[in-house]
Amino acid sequence: MKLENLKNKIDIFDVVIIGAGASGLFLANILKDSLKVAIFEKNKIVGSKLRISGGGKTNISNLYISDDNFFSFNKNIAIISHNIKKFGIDKIFKFCKNNNLNYIKDERLINGAIFCKNNINLTDILLTNIQKSKNIKLNLSHEILTINKIDNIFNVRFNNIFDKEVFAKKIVIASGGISYSDLIVSDISIKIAEQFNINFYKFTPALVGLTLQTEQFWFKNLSGVSILAEAKINNKILKGSMLFTHRGISGPLVMNISLYWQKGEIVLNFLPNFVIKNILDSKKQVSSLLPLPKNFILAFLETKRLSDFNLNKNNINIFEELVYELQNYNFAPAGNFGFSKAEVSRGGIDTNSLNIDTFEVLNTKNLYFIGEAVDVTGELGGFNLHWAFASATSCGDSILNDFKKNI
Repeated sequence: MKLENLKNKIDIFDVVIIGAGASGLFLANILKDSLKVAIFEKNKIVGSKLRISGGGKTNISNLYISDDNFFSFNKNIAIISHNIKKFGIDKIFKFCKNNNLNYIKDERLINGAIFCKNNINLTDILLTNIQKSKNIKLNLSHEILTINKIDNIFNVRFNNIFDKEVFAKKIVIASGGISYSDLIVSDISIKIAEQFNINFYKFTPALVGLTLQTEQFWFKNLSGVSILAEAKINNKILKGSMLFTHRGISGPLVMNISLYWQKGEIVLNFLPNFVIKNILDSKKQVSSLLPLPKNFILAFLETKRLSDFNLNKNNINIFEELVYELQNYNFAPAGNFGFSKAEVSRGGIDTNSLNIDTFEVLNTKNLYFIGEAVDVTGELGGFNLHWAFASATSCGDSILNDFKKNI
């Protein structure tokens, strides 16, 4: 079906965006002044996950962003480096200034984290910009049934009784992943990838708590306790706060561990800043000598069938062995808390299938994937939202240039 044969018979959008999350809304803000755009969202509201990000404060970026803060199954770092370099932290600050969005740096949990100030909702700012544009048509409660490409035009069909189908010159899939499964989420990006023979990685939960093997069940007795710790996983060292729960372990450190962990052991250091030689002459109890909560020390000692004891020259070797294990605690998680508790989905469209500059699918012209739908996942602290904005910007700039060439 040729575009020129349909031009006078149907309404054809320049761009159809599937998904009104962070990347989809940001893309629409880029295109709103120049192109005829339709956004289709499965939810009844836009930005459902964006609204609750950063504990409701919207953690929009990070001062120390680098490709080292991201995971990709195919380890294609080039697409990450290239796009976060093009869309650096200065672009975030410019966007905030242009939209009268005040931001603050809050490093209590994550170094370099940047939040919206006074709980100003980024979603509402992006939505307001879209609603002011006469070029944007926002459609909620629209679930995609099929997307077909006939010659050089896309046909998108829905389950909605009012808008059953639309036609578009370009399609951008910004539907995210399937984390926060208690919300209305969609794996439509994977279904479209299968239809168009695009490589992808199955979605798995990430930035999520980890469950325990039998050997770590003593952790459960510490539910509610939080400590600062360090972890080594796949030659990567992570630091942060760790929270013990009745289900396992969580907190910023553990959630970042879950991004990189697939199976096997990690090494936890419960005493990352502790130097043993400074206290070997002390005769205090072990629970008083070690900078950890007393109930943590007592629970750990119990796993060794030991009670609290005073340090002396006869038990220094035992003490040194305990400290060594606390600084090199091998732990193989049983699994994770699942998609309902995960902040993001790991996996998505294989980045080797996408143009590094535009996010256009290499084997399907005018089809794009951005944001969480792509196999790029960041750590806690604003990295995933920055990726959503960066990928949307690269895609949006490319689309605008394409239409300018054809004017």
